[in-house]
Amino acid sequence: MERIEKDWYSVNLDFYSSKHLKDLIGVSNLSISYNVCTFYTDYITLVNNFDEFIRIVKIMMGEGFHTVNVEDYRCVKFINDHLPEPLDIVVNILDDYDIKPRSNIVKAEIDKVKFTIPLSYIMWGIDFDDLMYVNLTTYHRNGLNYNGNKSISLDTLKRIKDIIAYLKSLGRFNDLQIIILVSNYLQKNTEYIAENVDKQGKYISVLDDPVEGIEDEVGLIETVLFKKFGLCTGIANATTVLLNNPTFNIDARTIFNKGHAFNLIKYNGKYYFLDNTWAITRSPREFPKAIKPVEFNPKYILYGRRSFLHSVDQSYLCDNPNIELVLDRGIKQSEILKAKRQMEDRISFKYPESIIHPVTKIKK
Repeated sequence: MERIEKDWYSVNLDFYSSKHLKDLIGVSNLSISYNVCTFYTDYITLVNNFDEFIRIVKIMMGEGFHTVNVEDYRCVKFINDHLPEPLDIVVNILDDYDIKPRSNIVKAEIDKVKFTIPLSYIMWGIDFDDLMYVNLTTYHRNGLNYNGNKSISLDTLKRIKDIIAYLKSLGRFNDLQIIILVSNYLQKNTEYIAENVDKQGKYISVLDDPVEGIEDEVGLIETVLFKKFGLCTGIANATTVLLNNPTFNIDARTIFNKGHAFNLIKYNGKYYFLDNTWAITRSPREFPKAIKPVEFNPKYILYGRRSFLHSVDQSYLCDNPNIELVLDRGIKQSEILKAKRQMEDRISFKYPESIIHPVTKIKK
């Protein structure tokens, strides 16, 4: 096997493929040191081959790699309970693509390794004290959180729940209307801003007083929801947490494609795409010199493969099996607009200019 060029992976937070523990059992130390940057294990394989797990992890650690991916929280608990002493590794729980309570995950139980949960689990009753580490990792792409959240604090969780409670208070809505409700909230309250953002050659949008580390901040859920600006990663992740929770119970996941983040949504038993970033950045009507719509843009809500414009080859940085179930055709715009009209007595779909973040616009 060809030796992996490790320096390349430092560019984007350990972008490398994961191998399965069952395929590494008995493989020589030299081969593992040359070719294994991370690996995945299910619970049964882990329990039956824990000595091999430890051997491979220690070889990886000697090469500077400290991340493993596991099937579920049972694996984390087993590793923690059977380690004689703390081990400097990060154990990523991979998403099972279900929506259900996660109260079985208790951070205080784990004291010998650091572990992360899928972002889509965070609203479902995880038991943690101050900070919970999150991931957008998949089997084939390790550490896929780019400039997004690496953690969620209890304070952030409470503030997200406050927003959900506010949206819930606006009335009773069906699932399509809930998706519209959240999209409208994000379109109304989010301006697309980075340290330097070029929007289709028109202008560059920068903060009046750029701060150190702003490139990391723009991808955070906290920036999008509480500071009201941000990039696609933060917008997609904010969409996930506002929909995927016990209140709204919408199966929403963040997915990636060619450096862009958006969402996979299950609606009425079928899968569609949702892109609130493109709704914001590609509105037919936007504020002068602001990357922000003046009114609700329905175009990128629940669309299908046929209208997928993000990449010609649809090369997803995501191995969610439900990707393959996305329909060719999306929900008809007439259906979305009908659902919107039924909400207009309670929801405003036009946005005041006062919501625009203070920025400097530099003409190209």
